[in-house]
Amino acid sequence: MMIVWKNGFLAQLMVFLMILSLLSPTKSFAQDDFTPPTLNSFTVSTKEVIGGDIVKITSDVTDNLSGVKWVYF
Repeated sequence: MMIVWKNGFLAQLMVFLMILSLLSPTKSFAQDDFTPPTLNSFTVSTKEVIGGDIVKITSDVTDNLSGVKWVYF
């Protein structure tokens, strides 16, 4: 069932609410993370390689707030 408002009241109300939401101040509840991640250890499986050899690289990286998703070498 659809309610029909006279003079486009519903459309005016929606526009008013959208403008109000854009003008309202936003609050951030997340804590700012200014400390960079910490590299605790970095190891390479071998010191010398020949073409075609497999080398395993491992690292232990931590971050106090946001965590670590990727590490690039």
